[in-house]
Amino acid sequence: MVIAVHTSATLDAVRPYARRVGLPYFYTPVNEGGKPAGRLFRWGEVPGEQLRQAVPAMMREHGGKGWYVIGNDYVWPRAVGACARQTVEAEGGRLLGERYVPLSTTDFDEVLESIEASDAELVVNSLVGGDAAAFERQLHAAGLRRRVRSFGALLDEATRDHIGDEAAAGMWSVLGYFMDLPTPENRDFIGRYRAAYGPSAPPVSSVTESVYEGIHLYARAAMAAGTIEPASLVGALPGTSFTGPRGEVGVTPSGRLRQPLYLAEAVTGGFRILAEQGLAGID
Repeated sequence: MVIAVHTSATLDAVRPYARRVGLPYFYTPVNEGGKPAGRLFRWGEVPGEQLRQAVPAMMREHGGKGWYVIGNDYVWPRAVGACARQTVEAEGGRLLGERYVPLSTTDFDEVLESIEASDAELVVNSLVGGDAAAFERQLHAAGLRRRVRSFGALLDEATRDHIGDEAAAGMWSVLGYFMDLPTPENRDFIGRYRAAYGPSAPPVSSVTESVYEGIHLYARAAMAAGTIEPASLVGALPGTSFTGPRGEVGVTPSGRLRQPLYLAEAVTGGFRILAEQGLAGID
């Protein structure tokens, strides 16, 4: 079996091979959504569920209604943009601009000029990795953070750390896991992680914690099936559940992942959990 963490563009490339091989393929990070197909399962957070939580909350908190979308130019960020248009309009906001740039973009001057000219007060950032960090650092350096707040569709601990405390302050995120979740299960999990890998180990994030869950769900399905033979194991997945650092997650009858989502704000040293946003992935 395969537990995969890579971009949706890579998933599009490997999907035909995975289908021919027939192994269970668990794609666990944030993704654009879609129904499970064969033995391929997409279990991460999807844009519609994230944005339905973030958009109205940010408009209430910051008083703005004008939005701008910036993302990398491939399938997942464009799906985020499409969901943003629908959600912003449904909540009474206005989408004032939308821009997609190649992966590994480092200079965002033109985009920042466009954001400033649009008078947008809120940004949906679906850039990934270093691109997301570079954009937010440059937005802060340009003085735009004074009036512009960003929602990061993949603002996890590693990205926040690369942006920096000052530049990231006030950014919002909706993900299934944050290291700062104040639950006994998460405190135990982080304690065991630090004991095993030391205080300087990379931060745990929604992306990496999803792999941990994927391994446990695989193991529970194998125990239920009594075998790791792919067809039998996949047949045992619906109804399989695991209670871990962020609470209970479970595979639904259609093969989606039922999971809690959390709304959080970036603060010095980490995230402040604002609210648990209920369950996502309910059939």
